[in-house]
Parts: sequence; C-alpha cells; structure tokens
Amino acid sequence: MILALLGYWYFHRAPAIAEQDTILITDFVNTTGDSVFDETLKIALTAKLMESPFLKVFPDERVEEALKFMGRRADEKVTRDIGRDICKRQGLKAMIVGSISALGSSYAIQLKAVEAQTGTPLAIEQIEAAKKEEIVRQLGIAATILRRKLGEKLSTIEKFNAPLEQATTSSLEALRAFSSAREYAYKGDYRSAVTFYEHAVKLDPNFAQAYSGLAAMYSNVGQTALSREAGQKAYDLRDRVSERERFRIDIYFQRITNRDMEQAIEIGKLFTKTYPDDFIGHDFLGLSYHDLGQWEKALEEISEAHRLLPRAPSYLNLINIFTCLNRFQEAEELCDKAISLEIVSVNLHPYKYQLAAIRGDRAAMEKEIKWLAAQPNGYIANTRQSNLAAFYGQLKQSQKLRREAANLAEQSGNVSTAASYLASIARVESSFGYCGSVPEITAKALALSRAGARNNSLWALSVCGRIDQAESLAEEWKKTIRPSPHDTVVNKISFPIAQALIQLQRKQFDKAIQILLPVLQFERAEAAGFNAMFLRGQAYLGLGDGKAASAEFQKILDHRGLAPLDIRYPIACLYLGRSAKLEGDLAKSRKAYQDFLALWKDADPNIPILKEAKAEYEKLK
Repeated sequence: MILALLGYWYFHRAPAIAEQDTILITDFVNTTGDSVFDETLKIALTAKLMESPFLKVFPDERVEEALKFMGRRADEKVTRDIGRDICKRQGLKAMIVGSISALGSSYAIQLKAVEAQTGTPLAIEQIEAAKKEEIVRQLGIAATILRRKLGEKLSTIEKFNAPLEQATTSSLEALRAFSSAREYAYKGDYRSAVTFYEHAVKLDPNFAQAYSGLAAMYSNVGQTALSREAGQKAYDLRDRVSERERFRIDIYFQRITNRDMEQAIEIGKLFTKTYPDDFIGHDFLGLSYHDLGQWEKALEEISEAHRLLPRAPSYLNLINIFTCLNRFQEAEELCDKAISLEIVSVNLHPYKYQLAAIRGDRAAMEKEIKWLAAQPNGYIANTRQSNLAAFYGQLKQSQKLRREAANLAEQSGNVSTAASYLASIARVESSFGYCGSVPEITAKALALSRAGARNNSLWALSVCGRIDQAESLAEEWKKTIRPSPHDTVVNKISFPIAQALIQLQRKQFDKAIQILLPVLQFERAEAAGFNAMFLRGQAYLGLGDGKAASAEFQKILDHRGLAPLDIRYPIACLYLGRSAKLEGDLAKSRKAYQDFLALWKDADPNIPILKEAKAEYEKLK
C-alpha cells in the first residue's frame, strides 16, 4: 500500500517547473582535463533540451547580451554563480548545471536543475559513459530522464525524443568545430564560420545541423550554388535530427534553397505553433510573408521574433516593414533605438537616409551620406544620392553619381553590382524618354556581368523598342538566375512582370493585363515594387480605360514606402493626370499634373517627359 501511494505521488506530484518556464544552461564543469568537453557538451545538451516543447531554453545570443550588460566579456564562461546572477536579472525560473568527471577509463556525467532564485535543487540525474565515444549518447539519455523529472509529460517526451548522437553528432571534434562556427557566425565573421562548418561536416558527413548552418553562411558570402548544395544535404538528412531542428531545416530549405515561399509559410505556421518560443520560426515565417508582400502578417511574426531575440537583423527587418507600411515615424524611432544600442550595421544608415529624404530633412541626409561614404563600400552613398536626384528629375546629376558608384564598385571587385548600377543608368534614361545611348550602355553592362545587368537592361531595352533583345534576356534570366521550378518570387512575380512589360511595348494591352492578373495578390512585394501597378496602369491607358488606369497609379501614390525613392512615384503623378483627364475628371487631372511639376520644379529642363507634361498641363488650364 505504501509503495502504491509513493508511486501515485511520484506520477501526480506538481511539476518542478511550469510549461514554458525559461531555463538557463550553464557551461559544464569539466574536471577531466580534456578541453574537447568545454564547449561541446553544452551545445549537445542545449540541442536536446530545445527539442522539448515543454521547456524554454534561454538562447545563447541572449546570454551574451546579458553578460555584456553585467560588464563581463560576451564569451565568458557561465559558471553556476554567474548563471544564477543572469537568472535573477532576467527573471528566469531555473538553470541546468552540468558536470563531467573521469572515473578511470569511464566518465560520470551529472545534470542538476536548480531553482534560480533560491538555489534549491529541483532535479538531479547522473549517468556513466563507459568510453568517450558513448558520451553524447549517454548525455542524451540523461537529458531525457531530467525532462521527465522536471515535469514534462511522457507523451511529449516520446514524441520529441530523437537520439542525441543522431540529432547532432557522435563526434565531439565535429561538435567543437560546430561550436566555433556558430561563434563566428554570431560575430558576423561569415567566412570563418564557413571554414569551421566545412570542418564539422568533413568530420561527420551526416551532421545535418552543420550542413544547415553551412548553407546559411554560404548564402551570406554570396556562394549561391554552394548554399543550395548544403541546404539540399541538410534537407536530405532531416529525418536524423530533432523535431525542432527538422522544422528549422525544412523552413530554411523551402525559403532559401527551394525559394517556395508559400510552402515555407505553411511550415512556419506549424513550426511556430509547435515551438512558439523559437525566434527562428517566427523570423523565417515573417520573412516569407515579407517576400510575398503580406506586410501586416510579416510585422506580427517579425515583432515576435524581435521580442524573443532583439538583434541587428530583426531591427532591420522591422524598419523595412514599417517603411513599406508607410509607418515612417515608427521606422525612424526604431533606427534611432538601434543606433543608441550600438547595433552596428551598415544597412541602418541607408534606411536613415531614405527616411530623412521622405520628410525632406537635408541636414539628416548629409549626415548619413557622410557616414556611408566613409565605409569600405562607400559607393552606396553615391547610389542613394543618385536615386534621390532621379526622383526629382535631376538626370545629369543622377547619372554622374551612378557612374561614379559603378566605377567604385568595379574597382572594389563587386563586378555584378557595378554592372547593375551601369544598367540602371540605361533604365532611368529610358524611363525619362531618352533611348539613344541605351543599346551602348546595356551592352557594356551585360559584358561586365550578365547576371548583374540583366534585369535593368531588359527593362531599358524593352521600353526603347528593342523587344527581341529584351525577350532573349527574359528567357536567359528565367533559366539561370533561380533554377528552382518552385521559386515563388521569380515564377509568380518577377517573370510575369517581365513578360507583361514586353507585351505592353508590343501594344498587346489585354495580354499584358492578363499576364499580370496572378501578380495582384503579390503586388505589394518588394520584388514587384511599383512595377505591376505601373504596367497595369499603362495597359489600361492603352485600352482607353481612364478610371481603371487612375486606380493603378493611385496605388503607387498611396504606397510610397514600398520604394520611397523610385522614379515611378513622381512619374505616377503624371500618368494619374493623363488617366484622370481620360475619365473626364479635369480637377483631379490638374491636381495630379501640379503634383508632378512641383516634384520636378528643379528638374533638368529638357527631359522629354517633362516637356510633354508641361505642354499637356497648359491645355488643361
């Protein structure tokens, strides 16, 4: 009877911690004298405990932030005393203290869960490994038992319980390389991270997590083909990993490798439901919504990712989303907050410049340009100034700055970027009504880098009537830039826009509108920019439907944040004037022409479309 009562008490007692209580994992106390255990066991234990949907592990990135806030080095070892201090400051429930010691030729591993505020032990598990090669597996077994002792239900333990040596690696040396790779990645040293991830997968060719990290780092350093290859390898090995890691690999594969945003969203929904505390799930789900122009949903997910782990990318993503939603003040406030927190990112300053340009703050713009010009890729300053000059119709100044940027980019070895800048000169000239030098400029840009120059060249050549060349570039582009047949952005946004552009120049207006119909659901995506709206408006104008055309150009004027310095914003005012005249609303037409001429009051005087606009407006007076 007593045994029965004890058994009932054990299985019905209150759990040591509540579901979703946050726990901190301290560094292992290693008395073996073997340094390979210093980092590896903590990484392995973290992977095992993060598999649980019951436990919420305090992320390493937050640990480093907490250490810096406490006046300590970000890479300082988290001892039991330091861990308890972190827990108190961060309001964490408990910490896991691990240790490993040698027992002759075997090893003793102990895991102790401690109540953070009082130091009271909550659960202890000790296990022995007969040899070094068995340590990871035995650590996984101990962690599983500890999960049960902390109050997790058997049902979730049984469902989320991949063998640790399979979910990570049985090779301690591969784990050590993996640990070093993650440290370099967090510091932003992606090339060093690549080196260590490559070493990890060389030591264990079945190390799925390392392949996933390697894919991300290859992407960060511009090695697209290698990133795709590593992402595919991680995906092929995903059945070996924990449930949480499988979600991470799956969503990365669909969004980055396969470029299937719709599938990434479906995975992301299930990921965030299963592991609501995982910032990666919310981050990738939000970015997938972002890529399809679903800004409100993107804001919700990226905000949650930012709450879980405030870091430079989430600040930038939120600033971008607020801008695209025309919430410029909130974007500005977030920029200022990131800078005040000394979050170093070159991308913050182009946003600051752009936001200052929207409100016409010349002093603030000059400050940001000065900062950008001092950076290694200082040509970004030239491009931002060039965009703004073109926005106001100052073509000569814009093209001068753009040529300087192209030369600087080429000198620094960024050939693809230089080609893109050069081709954009042709695109701007074609948009303003100049076509004489377009063939020469695009030929030079394409010779420098076809991939870099293709998109802008396609647009400029098409507008200037070089339809066959534009069509050839479109086909080449579809085959080479993103070979995945599942690529949502290319197949459902970018390529249909290119096809519609060509049909528009052929005066096949109905066909252009039909091609753009599927793009409607994605037209607020950054990949679409103002392109779909602008082309659809032109097509309706070609068909003589002024009301429908006006609606399209008005969309551009209502959504400046999608592309704040895009020349089609002021030009949309001109086209709105033409559309409103066609629909018989002369007051609306005059107002639109006045808006255009006000924006271009300091424009170069001989620009063809400016001369046309002035002549058309005179007839409306």
